[in-house]
Amino acid sequence: MSKKKPLIKYGWLRAFIFFFAFAMTYDLSSKLRELLIRTLGLRLQGINFSLFNSFVRVILIVILVYLFTNIIDRRKFSSIGISIKNKWKDIGLSFLIGAVIMGLGFVVLFIFNQLSVDSMNLNSSSLILTFVFLFFASIIEEIALRGYILTNLMDSVNKYIALFVSSVVFGLVHITNPDATILGIVNLILMGVLLGLYYIHKRNLWFPVVLHLSWNFFQNPIFGFRVSGFDFGSLFSIKLGHSKLLTGGPFGFEGSIVLTVLVLLAILFVEKTFKTKQVYY
Repeated sequence: MSKKKPLIKYGWLRAFIFFFAFAMTYDLSSKLRELLIRTLGLRLQGINFSLFNSFVRVILIVILVYLFTNIIDRRKFSSIGISIKNKWKDIGLSFLIGAVIMGLGFVVLFIFNQLSVDSMNLNSSSLILTFVFLFFASIIEEIALRGYILTNLMDSVNKYIALFVSSVVFGLVHITNPDATILGIVNLILMGVLLGLYYIHKRNLWFPVVLHLSWNFFQNPIFGFRVSGFDFGSLFSIKLGHSKLLTGGPFGFEGSIVLTVLVLLAILFVEKTFKTKQVYY
């Protein structure tokens, strides 16, 4: 049985169209969220509001990717790499990478007198809810940017070029975040490379999803850095020094030159560890 050809021939064009559908769906989720809140009579605020918002977006984005893969690409939804079979070791490593990057950043800033700990505040329920919220956020971005956009770009160009383009898109979608800086966007582009490297070699989403989750979770809820300009409340209450180049300033550690070095090292590690000529579907 011959493989069905995509409804739209060019992968880059499918990715381009999907990006705008993704943006519109993201906006639609806000309207649907408000409708559901009024209909169900929910009274939500703080992390509960953010959690509900992300849950609605996860459902809508998964449906969008499912429709695009089946109708436009004419392939199975599973082709984006959702199988978790034999991936637990890689998933554990991805979680460790995020923790190590943020932990080393915390230590380096402390050594250079650019960080001090004011207090510790353990709120386990808030920590768990934030973890779930960040997990949803990771699924949303990874299934769209790596699972669909990167997959289709690889149908048109060399996988490393596709990785670079999708990473630039990933960085630029954060450009409107509070206090965004040029170095911060560059670091997020590098983060996109780090997240996508495993995917172009193994074609599985769980490594980037969990790495993305770990990156955000240890960055703010644990170590107290702002995440791309946002603060969700953290275990450590920290005070940063005056060097924005080292600390990242109001944008958070993602705007730090220290993170640039750590991400580049992580990129080299992931590339060396997972580079293979085999493709896993």
